[in-house]
Amino acid sequence: MDDDELTAEDEAALETEGQTLMVIPTDLVPSVRELIAKAGA
Repeated sequence: MDDDELTAEDEAALETEGQTLMVIPTDLVPSVRELIAKAGA
């Protein structure tokens, strides 16, 4: 993909209803995944 395609993909993700993008510290990713898994159970 070129830069324009990557940018369009990122912008489309920001407009997706029912989903949220977050930036979290890498060391917290396992804990966040665990919480999401428990919430979906």
